[in-house]
Amino acid sequence: MTDLVFPPSFLWGTATAAHQVEGGNANSDWWDWEQRPDTPCVDRSGVACDHYRRYPEDVATLAGLGLNTYRYSVEWARIEPEDGAIAQDELDHYRRMTDVVREAGLAPMVTLHHFTLPRWVARRGGWTDLRTPALFARYCETMVRALGDRVDWYCTINEPGVVAFGGYLGALGFPPGTHDAGSWERAIAGLVAGHRLALAAVKAVRPSAKVGATHSMQEWVADEGGRPMMEYLRRLNEDVFLEASDQDDFVGIQTYTRVPVRLGAATTALLRLALRSRRVMRLAAPPAIRRAAKDPAGAQLPASAGPRWDTSFGPRPSRPRSVASPRSCRAGTSSSPSTAWRPTTTPSGSSSSTAGYARSTPRSRRASRSAATCTGARWTTSSGRRGTRCGSA
Repeated sequence: MTDLVFPPSFLWGTATAAHQVEGGNANSDWWDWEQRPDTPCVDRSGVACDHYRRYPEDVATLAGLGLNTYRYSVEWARIEPEDGAIAQDELDHYRRMTDVVREAGLAPMVTLHHFTLPRWVARRGGWTDLRTPALFARYCETMVRALGDRVDWYCTINEPGVVAFGGYLGALGFPPGTHDAGSWERAIAGLVAGHRLALAAVKAVRPSAKVGATHSMQEWVADEGGRPMMEYLRRLNEDVFLEASDQDDFVGIQTYTRVPVRLGAATTALLRLALRSRRVMRLAAPPAIRRAAKDPAGAQLPASAGPRWDTSFGPRPSRPRSVASPRSCRAGTSSSPSTAWRPTTTPSGSSSSTAGYARSTPRSRRASRSAATCTGARWTTSSGRRGTRCGSA
């Protein structure tokens, strides 16, 4: 049997999220969420693993395991506890931590947003507020300038689809705990815009840095009747964010489970008609998605659930996939238009600045779903789209 050999430059590592390991993240929305009398959290984060103080020991453990990369997040709520007030001591903390990571022989990969927001951002509406993407980009620029040439790899937002449906559709018990399709829609738009502006902010400071988002992607399966609903759910949870990564240097994939959608062949035509009704979608889709999130292995969605949104990131008509595997690490050219959210005003960076977002024309399709490291080979779809082939992992 032939041995599987990875190239010397392959990044083997592990990942943490600041709020989940550091402890004492008292200026964040998640900290407040945990303290509420009606919180859905089973426990409070408290001191967590005390990684904030014990990171030298933890980093030494990672290096001792033979890893060569550590992906960790920096906490916006620590860096900017109030609008425009930058905590220099926290910038110094993350600089010291990054130096320790490098001295241990590990490549630092920094995530700029991993689920949490400063409480002052959350009070304004979080990702549903039009000011948030520009404020996020401002923070990203501050953080990247502080880290300087210490970091070559940045993740803008961890699992934006999970942030949107977990908190703004109420599917996972995340803050802010809204349950309506309108909040979900606005959060999706805000996260897409936030990623794009953060990408530009990082590149403006560190043009050579590799920048991308990391996505939660599942193995979606459906019977004939469930395919329209499956395509709708997959598009809003995954595809729209993948399309927003078309200028990224890499695509991060985190996959956890299989999501079956079974409705029976007799419902196909009826469901496709239902998916065209915005009103039906707003009433039926949110509770159906929340039920599926609670029991993904046995998701049996009703035929009445799941109309589509008449928006740029609404579902597309069913069509065959052009590429079976793997997915592109960096988007190539395309004969089809692409989805984009762009600022309609140029944010000044001040706390009073607001930005609106205008929609460009929608993308026709995405490539396949496996991704890991680029091998340099090229692929071309039947529509003429080209990109770099990745080795699956």
